[in-house]
This record gives sequence, structure tokens and C-alpha cells, in this order.
Amino acid sequence: MLETPQKTPQNATIEAKRHKNATRNATSYRVIQKLRGATLYARPSGKGRVSYSVTLYKEGKRVRKALFAANESDAQAKRRAIEAFKQIVAEFDKGIVNESTIAASSTNFFDFFEQLIASKRPNTAKAWRTALYHLKKWYGDKPLPLKEITRPLCFSLRSYLEQCVMRGDLKASSANVVLAKFKCALNVLYDSGMITVNHAHALKAFSEEKPVISFLTTTELNRLLATPPPKIRGYSSHEIATFLALIATTGIRPVDARRLCWRQICESELGCYVDFVVSKTRGKGVSQHRVYLHPHLVFLLEAHKERQTEFSPDGKIFPHLPSERSHTLTLFLRKWAQAANIVKDRLHVYSLRHTCATVLLENGNDIYTVANVLGHTSTQHTSRYAHLLDARRAHAVMRLAINPTAE
Repeated sequence: MLETPQKTPQNATIEAKRHKNATRNATSYRVIQKLRGATLYARPSGKGRVSYSVTLYKEGKRVRKALFAANESDAQAKRRAIEAFKQIVAEFDKGIVNESTIAASSTNFFDFFEQLIASKRPNTAKAWRTALYHLKKWYGDKPLPLKEITRPLCFSLRSYLEQCVMRGDLKASSANVVLAKFKCALNVLYDSGMITVNHAHALKAFSEEKPVISFLTTTELNRLLATPPPKIRGYSSHEIATFLALIATTGIRPVDARRLCWRQICESELGCYVDFVVSKTRGKGVSQHRVYLHPHLVFLLEAHKERQTEFSPDGKIFPHLPSERSHTLTLFLRKWAQAANIVKDRLHVYSLRHTCATVLLENGNDIYTVANVLGHTSTQHTSRYAHLLDARRAHAVMRLAINPTAE
């Protein structure tokens, strides 16, 4: 008769390992199907049920997606798992699967776009809303899942914008803005891992015509300032005229000129000046800016201060201007120019900033000084006025004292 072996600590350890291996084999993952680096697994979960899951690899990282659980003997559930597995692999190849959960494939692109708009500043959110309007007009008033953002879909957007440009519904510059915002959203999605393939680089911008810059010459500006401003209902014509003269003589952007307060005007040995924060270049290294004021502008500002009934050092210099979205200022400027016998096409308020650059160049200032006065971060922005230097360059060459025939 064989003796039963006694239980020793060593035998207990061996039995525990055998039990652990048996349990692991009973609950291990079984490979159902493999396709292009992805694997469909079935893992017994007990009581005759099995859980299906998919494993993908992205840049060396494993991405696992749980599908569903069903009875192990259910052949129909197995077929559904295989179909879902093939669909996930196809979506992964198109670049719409999230690295972490793959759940981002059901995210609506337009909802994500609206979240981007909410994070923008008010002065830039307007262009994003316009882009969203055209995107919904192109795709329709329905959700756009991220899994449907493929390269053919991106090309269809560009074709739609190209047709709008050809019909005259959009300018090439406006179409480029819509395309740029769409590409920016794709870049954010790619950087956040919500898509794995970025099609933004495949979308090329539309060619634009060089914009026609409308400006006044030195003679025309003097004639404009010497002409009495026209009357306007509901507003002070002298306040608007002083506001426009400020832009024309200093080159300050209209949005910054609206925010100026009386306490920002200071005086030094070089003359009166104003310190302000440039809204457009805020956060780009050149935010604080100083501009000196012409004596004639100082005279206009003093006259404007005397007309103000509620003067305060902390108050705005121009508190009663028309809204930025209104065309009242542009119409006022055109009537004023017409009264001064100045005929210009496409004359608007921003033309006075171009006028400042033109006058500075006509009076012999170099392009670096003009860039500093206008608050440009680079002379590339000021190079649009380079054609005004052609006459000066030709005159400088003609003045060279070269005469080979003279002894």
C-alpha cells in the first residue's frame, strides 16, 4: 500500500503554482483573428461567458478596446465581434482612432470646433465663427464624426471652397481663412491624440491677388485736415475728425485708438507722446508701444478736451464713437475726402494707417523707422510699402556725381 505524501511547505508551494497556472489557462486570452497588426481576443469571464476585446499598436504603445461580453456558445456574437474588429481596424488605418480609448471616433467635429471658439479671444473668435458657418454650410446641419474625416472629405471641402470662389460667393482670402481654421482644428486634434493621421498638410491654400492698398499722399492729407469736417447726426463731427487725424498722423490701429485714455498722454523734452499696449501683438514680445504726437494733433486733442462736458483723466479720449461694426466712420471719411476734392477708391478707416506709412516714407524715413512707428514686429509687414521707395532710389542714383568726361 502506497503511503500518502506528507504536505510540506515545498509541496504546498508547488501545488499553489499548479493551481495558479490552471486558473491562468482557464481565464487566458484566446486569439480569434489577426489583421494588419491588430488582434481580436476572447477571454473567458466565468459562468460560460466570454469577453471580446481588440488590441492595436500605435507607435509602440498598445491600445486596447473592450467590445462586449456574450455567451461562449453564441456563434452569432462571435461573428458580430469579428465584424466590429474589422471596422475598428479600418477606422484605425484612416487615422481616426484615439490612442488611449478609441472612443473619440464618435466625437462630433463641430462640437469640438465650438469648444475651440469658446477658448479664443473675442477679437479672433469672429473669424472662427465665420469659418464654422461655412463648414456647416458645406457639410450640412448634421454631426460630423471624427471617423469620417478622411483625405477625400478634406479634398471635398477644398473643392467646395474653390467653387465658391469661382462663383464669387467668397473671396480667395476668405476661403483661405476657412481652410486655415479647419487645418488648425485638425492640428489640435492630432496633437491631442484624438486622430492619428493629420490631413492638414495635404490642403493647399488658394492663390490670392495682391490687395489694393488705399492711402493718401502728404498733399492730400494736408488738404483733408484743412477742410472742415462734415456734420453727422447723433455724433460729434469734431470728435470723429480728431480720431481719424490721430490714426493718420501716428499710425495707431483703430482698435487701439479707441481704448486710449487721457492719462496715457505724457510730455517730454522730445514732445508729447502716448504709451499703450498693442492689442494685435500682445503676447508676442512687442506689446508696449510708444508713439510721439505731431504738434497739430496735440492742438486738435486740446480743442477736443475743451469740448468734452464730462472730462476725466482716467476717461477715454474718444468715448462717443460709433460701433466698430458700423460703417459710420468709413462713410464720414469718404464724405470728408469728397469735400476736400480727394478722389480715392476703397477708402476706409484703416487707409489712414497706410497713409501714415506713406507720409513717413515720402518724407525720407527709412523702412525700419516706419516699422517701429507702426508697431510692426518685422519689416516684412512694412515691405508692402516698398514700392513707394522706387522714386527715391531712382532719384538717389541720378544724384551720383559721376561724369567720366569731366577732368
